[in-house]
Amino acid sequence: MSSDIDVSLIPERLADFEQWICWQETERDGKATKVPIKPYHTNGTPNASATESGHWRDLERSARERPRPDRRDRLRAGNAHRRCGSG
Repeated sequence: MSSDIDVSLIPERLADFEQWICWQETERDGKATKVPIKPYHTNGTPNASATESGHWRDLERSARERPRPDRRDRLRAGNAHRRCGSG
């Protein structure tokens, strides 16, 4: 399974939103959960908020700057609540 994201497969009406964040699958209380993470490198906390516009980026940058592909990271459109990416 490839970790690359083919942004051309994302519908244009979603791709045009500049409301993209990433998420990382982690385990909490023995269950898988999705933790929003910033789609850019930061010296502060990597955690993001899907409702905080300062954490959003455009799709191209989010796909390019997303965290390491060896983890189960994904992209997500902020208010569109759509999961995109590999996996």
